[in-house]
Amino acid sequence: MNDTLWGVFVGGLIASIAPLLTLIYGERRWKTEALMSQLRGERDKIEATYERALQHFGEGAAENSYSISMIADFLVLMPKNISNLFIEHMLDTSKTADKTKERSLEIASAMRHDLNSRDQAIRNLVR
Repeated sequence: MNDTLWGVFVGGLIASIAPLLTLIYGERRWKTEALMSQLRGERDKIEATYERALQHFGEGAAENSYSISMIADFLVLMPKNISNLFIEHMLDTSKTADKTKERSLEIASAMRHDLNSRDQAIRNLVR
């Protein structure tokens, strides 16, 4: 009887391994998918913010008058390097059309680099 009980016990342990591994794998997969979904959502949101800010920046540069919401977006929502480019532009007392276009290109480039790094983080999760 003792051997039978041990056989049932060992058989039960062996039989429970597959469902446990399936649960562990499923949880890891779910966490990865949830993280990817969150990162994609954040990326889409920041891309929309970038596009809106660039549009308002161009309009403000043409009129030399910037909206408060755009300034707040640059100072609060943007990464530090983009905020610094915007602050440098605002503090520049000798703004010309060429300098403004150059600064606009620098800001747009920094935004694209940030979006590219976010895309790379998402691609790294897929691997």
